[in-house]
Parts: sequence; C-alpha cells; structure tokens
Amino acid sequence: VLGHAKAYHAYYDNFDFDGQVGITMGGEYTEPADPNSEVDIAAADRFMQFRLGIWCHPIFRNGDWPEIVKQQVAMKNARFYDLGLDDYELSDWEIEMNGLGINIDNRLPEFSEEEKTLLARSADFLGVNSYTTSWVKDGRNDPYNGRFDLNYENDPDASEVDRCEERGYPDWLCIVPYGFRRLLAWYALEYDNIPMLVTENGFGSEKEAYEIVDDFDRANLYKRYINEMLKSMVWDQRNILGYTAGSLMDNLEWNDGYKARFGLFSVDYEDPMRPRQIKYSGIYYSQLVKRNGFADEAPYLAIDEPFPENFAFSSATASYQIEGAWNEGGREETIWDKSSHTCNKWQWWDSEDKCWDHVLNGESGDVACDSYHKWEEDIENLKDLGVQSYRFSIAWARLLRNDGTVNPEGKDFYNNFINALIANNIEPHV
Repeated sequence: VLGHAKAYHAYYDNFDFDGQVGITMGGEYTEPADPNSEVDIAAADRFMQFRLGIWCHPIFRNGDWPEIVKQQVAMKNARFYDLGLDDYELSDWEIEMNGLGINIDNRLPEFSEEEKTLLARSADFLGVNSYTTSWVKDGRNDPYNGRFDLNYENDPDASEVDRCEERGYPDWLCIVPYGFRRLLAWYALEYDNIPMLVTENGFGSEKEAYEIVDDFDRANLYKRYINEMLKSMVWDQRNILGYTAGSLMDNLEWNDGYKARFGLFSVDYEDPMRPRQIKYSGIYYSQLVKRNGFADEAPYLAIDEPFPENFAFSSATASYQIEGAWNEGGREETIWDKSSHTCNKWQWWDSEDKCWDHVLNGESGDVACDSYHKWEEDIENLKDLGVQSYRFSIAWARLLRNDGTVNPEGKDFYNNFINALIANNIEPHV
C-alpha cells in the first residue's frame, strides 16, 4: 500500500497529465454460510476486511488498517503467548522471516503518522476485479482453521464453505450475479461511495472446436452480471464509471496455461499466425455496447434503463498473457520466463524444490497471442466491439532495463500502441 501511495503522489507531483490514478482490488463478495447466524455474519465481515479492507481502508479512508484487523491480530498474538505456544522449533520459513526482522509482535506493522498522511485518500477511483462469490462460517472452533495458527489465512477466524449452486470454469468460479451487486454496495458503503471502475469480470471455458466460438453461456453471464451492475447504478445510486469484460482474447491464464479461455475473441494457438475470431459473447457484448443497455431484452431483465452518456465499456488483457516476443525488442527476462524455461513450473517459496506447482502442460508466454506483432489487429478488434476504453498492462521488463535505464524499443512500442488507441477514440487504462 505504501508503494501505491508513493506512485500516486509521484504522478501528481511530477506530471501534468489529464489522467487519474486508482488501484484495483481482486476479490469477491463473501456471504455468511448461515444468514441468520450472528457469528457467521460477523465472520463474513472479518473475512471481507482481511481480504479487501486491509488494502482499501488505508488508501480510501484514514491511512491505517481496519480496526477489526488490528483487534483480531492483537487478540491472537496475545492469546498465542498466553498459551505458551511460542516455545516451539521455528520452521525454515519463520527463520527466514525473523532474519528480515518480521516476527509475531510486528507481523502487522504500524504506520507512522507521516505514512498515514501519505496513504489517506491516495486514489481517485477504485478498480474492481470480480469473478465469483464465497461463503464463510465462523471458524473459531474449527480445528482445520486453528484459532491460534497465526497467519493471513487463519487470522480472520472464518472458514470457507461450499454453497455454490451454479459453477463456472475454472471450478473455483461460482456464478452469483447478485453477489456482484452486493460487492459494489459493500465498497460504496465502506468508502463513501468512491467512484468505481469495474476492471475485470467474466468467466472461462475449456470447450473445443466450434464450442469455443459458440459460447452462449458466457454471453448469458455478461448479460446477468452487467444488469446487476446497472441495478447498482440506478437503484442503489453507486458511482460506477465503466465496465470491463475480461478478456479481449483467449490468452495464457497463468497456471492454467492455455486451457482456460476467457476471451471475447478466440485465438488459434496451433497456428503460428495466432489468428483471432470473434465469439458469440463478443458479438453480444458489442450489441450491448451499441444500444447502451438492455432495452431490446425487456422484460427478460429487471432493469432496462440506459447507461449514462459518459459510461465507458471496455475490455482487458495483461502483457505477459498476450504479448509473447519474450526476447525481442530489448525485453529482459522475467521471473515467469525463468521459471517456465528452467522446469516449466512456477514456484516461489521452496528453496530446495525449484519446481513447486506448474504451468499446465509446460506452457509459457514465449509466444502467447503474439500481440507484440499483432497489436494493430487487436485495436481493430476493439473498434469492432465499439468499446470506449481498453485496460492493459505494461511489461516492465520490456520498458525498463535491469540497470534502471529506459529501453527505447520498448518505449516506442508502448507509445505507438497508446497513440493508436487515442487516435481511434479508445481511452487507455494502464
């Protein structure tokens, strides 16, 4: 959070651009397993504060952690010592943390007054990534979620339970449109109706052949989720600036490799030219953007009022997932490159096992969708969708060298791309 705050102030202190700086939260709404249980309701709130509030509260409120987070951590630390649980042999991980000066007493660091001032209100809008909804029950007596096992996962004293009735793909994604509206309400109520920009929403498929393109289930999901967002705007008066369908095209879905397909456009990975083809969901989304709402679909949906004139429909990608050209144009090697090239696996914590976890089928982002060479076609596809903006990320290994100097080829690549977006009336969201 301090890194974000410093970047926010650096933008306004050093540049005179007509832009805004926000931060995106990736998370879901959490329901109590038993809506009539006071302890489950409290557990759901703790879970939300630990997953989302721990980031948002310092930035959008007062520069400090949520009170319930501070109280919960202090309570568990004190009880840990009361029970004499500190008399045990440290794990390798704990020894490493102690070497960095991190221990039980300071694992939730205190902000100085200067840091609180730097953090408070250090964002112009909140980006919302949301794919699913979860359920939790009070976990204080759950032996699996031990009350005094001190870590980020267990500190909330809340245990996730499976209440999913409509499962998407991947299987962690539960389709709960009303949960999306409740998440937007939670953010608005917690943070004074902060302006929100939905920066990712969607779901994947693992279909083959023609079913990749005829993705009627994804189109139906967009219809339901976007309509819930419109209810949030019109009925609940939430301040929502735009919506981003994730993603523009099928791409490398991190550890799931190329199996999970989230795109509005399909990509043929067997063809070296990586041709794109619009899916049914892309056609549906473009029609929704063109008519600016659901008027032609009433009475199927509960609300058919149009979106505001300045509302921005968008789509999204991320650099490593689509660009490819991993060793071209002065781009330097990243940790993803190193891990996929050494053992086709991704790990970060085990100093002995260098291949903990893996990218499915030993795949990598070496070529991906080849957007480094096909970015002009990608812009044409954005134009066909009719979107007003495009959310993408910069590959810092392409823009900055390891010695901190700017790579001119990387700078030219992103300048050309951004200028082309602007020339086509598509606002860049970086």
